[in-house]
Amino acid sequence: MKKKIAPKKKLTRVEKKILICKDVLKHLKANKIKEKRRNTYLVVPQAITFFNKNNMDYENPEKISLQNILKETIKKCTVCALGAMLYSHVIRNNKYNVSPFDFTSNNTLECLPNAPYSSPLTKIFSVNELDNIEARFEYDKESVEEIMKDIIKNNGRVKICKMLWV
Repeated sequence: MKKKIAPKKKLTRVEKKILICKDVLKHLKANKIKEKRRNTYLVVPQAITFFNKNNMDYENPEKISLQNILKETIKKCTVCALGAMLYSHVIRNNKYNVSPFDFTSNNTLECLPNAPYSSPLTKIFSVNELDNIEARFEYDKESVEEIMKDIIKNNGRVKICKMLWV
């Protein structure tokens, strides 16, 4: 007799926020991502080498999943706070395709999807929350780890950046 598999429970927005934050912490600990202030959202080193190795056309990459590139990248990606969250979201959900405008001349891929306004993260976090997360990282000088732990501790709520009150 076959055992029935229960349907997957759909996560609430709060649960998705906490899941992304936990994933970010996991990727930081595993040295898959490295935070850097004044960064270009998500920088993937040696991306063009990856395309060449896999016989992919990086001049026309619209149908190429960023997830495949991130999973195959040897060096760690450089991220800002929102880039760390995008990295985690893409690894988990594979909902972002590469644009030809994302490539630079130095063998890197710089994902900057009009951050944060066209980011897939806006389905989970409000634009105001994303702005505050990035402002806390860039202006309040909080680490990505501190911000993610704070969001988890506060059950998905995002604190307002101190600089935005000045």
